[in-house]
Amino acid sequence: MMTYIKNGGHAFPKPLDPYPSDGVGYDGMTLRDWFAGQAVSALPIRSWPDEDFPTHQDKFNAWAKAAYAVADAMLAARLTGDQR
Repeated sequence: MMTYIKNGGHAFPKPLDPYPSDGVGYDGMTLRDWFAGQAVSALPIRSWPDEDFPTHQDKFNAWAKAAYAVADAMLAARLTGDQR
């Protein structure tokens, strides 16, 4: 069963073009994805010893999970108004 996570809506929506050449409009990335992208840029600075991860891919997966955890916390703070 998949858990629904509030994504904050679209970060950079593009209005539907009244005369689109390809027949579609684009909603843009979600705010959650934007927050995660911003958070992941700071994660490698953190000291994550290589010996804690069998492969580089394992380390990258940990960074991605951590970035989305930060994004979820940012969305929660945004919704509750608790941005201290």
